[in-house]
Amino acid sequence: MRSLIAGSTIAAFALLSAQAHAETAYFSFVSPTVSQPGIHEFVFGATDPQTIARLRDVVTNAGTLPARLDRVRGVITTERRAYNQDWPFHFVPSTVRFTEGLDAEACDATPFEIESNLHLVGGSYLPRNEWCPYSMRLVREVSVANPETQE
Repeated sequence: MRSLIAGSTIAAFALLSAQAHAETAYFSFVSPTVSQPGIHEFVFGATDPQTIARLRDVVTNAGTLPARLDRVRGVITTERRAYNQDWPFHFVPSTVRFTEGLDAEACDATPFEIESNLHLVGGSYLPRNEWCPYSMRLVREVSVANPETQE
């Protein structure tokens, strides 16, 4: 019985340890906002292995996929991150997924709109902090030297 408990404890610890060390990959998309001249990049992290693989596929095959297949959504938090210094909010990496056709106008916004309405996020504006930046276009994978780990 003791060896069964010890074995289960070791297996549980190994699983938790693997989850704690899950890869975080970073990507960026740009906003085609005409009201704000220039290219405006938004960097975000993702931890789900299937989402990371698909994000890499979208970056590799840029321009050859229908636009609706490269849309992501996730939960944002109103804190700045070193890897995304231009914006006072970021995606919680563990929540980033593809929309899978679940497009909803209530969660679409540009980074500029979110920045202007940051005090309203989570209420009537971007309910449940869900953001689905449909107008953004994924452009590249980003190398991040020292990302913050707290989420």
